[in-house]
Amino acid sequence: MKLLAFGCVAYLAALAALAPPALTMKGLSFFSNGKLEVRNPQGSAWAGSARLYAGGRMDLGEISWRIGFADIALGGAARASIEVRPWGVAIRGLDATFPAAALALLDPALQALGPQGTLRVRSERLRLERGSVLGLAELEWRDARLERARGLALGSHVARLRGAGARVDIELASLAGPLRIEGGGTWTTSGAVRMSGSLHAQDRPIGDFLRGVCAESRGGRCYFRYARGSSL
Repeated sequence: MKLLAFGCVAYLAALAALAPPALTMKGLSFFSNGKLEVRNPQGSAWAGSARLYAGGRMDLGEISWRIGFADIALGGAARASIEVRPWGVAIRGLDATFPAAALALLDPALQALGPQGTLRVRSERLRLERGSVLGLAELEWRDARLERARGLALGSHVARLRGAGARVDIELASLAGPLRIEGGGTWTTSGAVRMSGSLHAQDRPIGDFLRGVCAESRGGRCYFRYARGSSL
């Protein structure tokens, strides 16, 4: 689950457009595992724009870049100031917006649900190294809907992320809407994920949907657990 790394995909896309191939391939391998690409680059390696795609067909929007002496400034779908150092990457002022369908990149199971809405990634400062994530970030899912849920409006929700080296702690919460989420878990740089929590409906249509899909419920709440990868 590349939640934090996903926030800086626009940086990789900019490099992929015109940077030296060795640097490009190293960056793409580190951050996206080959899931991201850019098309129709315009300008130069120092200042330009391109369209960012995921999974070969998902259009994530246009990004632009400007490379200065010390860092890279991004605009468009993702805004950030990025410092590239031998130890890794430092990202400041990250604010990236993508269609919620991009959530399917995190896990194939999410693709089957058909996520819809808007995904926003924000962080004041992140430090990404090989096998290590440091800093705080928020992943907001605004106007959430699922094709599998018959397009029901599910509200807006947030995952608050705290990078502590090889482990990222995750807190789940709701911002607004008829579905309330509580829970959390952990993701590790080795790819292991553990999540658990509960869902609570605030109106009848959402309640009917939860009763139809929930494997464990009590006290009007639907409880969930998810695990992938090696033990944490």
